[in-house]
Amino acid sequence: MIFNIHVNTIFVGTNLSGFLIHLFKSYVKNLYYCRMKKIRFTSTIFLIGFILVSSCQKSTDVQLITPDEYQRLDQLEDVQLIDVRSVEAFQDLHLEGAQNLVYDAEFSEKIMKLDKSKPVAVYCKTGGLSKKCVEILKDSGFVKIFDLKGGLSKWKHSGISVDSLIKPETKK
Repeated sequence: MIFNIHVNTIFVGTNLSGFLIHLFKSYVKNLYYCRMKKIRFTSTIFLIGFILVSSCQKSTDVQLITPDEYQRLDQLEDVQLIDVRSVEAFQDLHLEGAQNLVYDAEFSEKIMKLDKSKPVAVYCKTGGLSKKCVEILKDSGFVKIFDLKGGLSKWKHSGISVDSLIKPETKK
């Protein structure tokens, strides 16, 4: 019906070029608003989808902590302490309460005996191995992970009491 009115107006004697310019401007304006609405709608749908997907994923909390922070943490929470060094290194010196889960090809299987809902603190000699282990723990679904910054080397040189370091009894 609108088209018929415009056509009738053309034939009544109005300026044809003015009418066509007006019609073109209206068309472009409507097209612009439709596209903007479509872009806004698409953006809104994308944003809602992103929020839903990100909220469904468990977020893993990984913190790099100092020996001093670990001592306070150990007193506050029930932390699973993991030493990822070799069996020999563990037997020579380790933190009190630590379990030895050697970082090797079977590490992913070894961590299955840990409780994923409880915090896990990981350490090695200098921090390099524990960083790799943190990634595996994160990928395996552990929720809260602590990495002892600098490993046992940092602990020994931090000036903190080494009472929590367990050394084997020396043979006489």
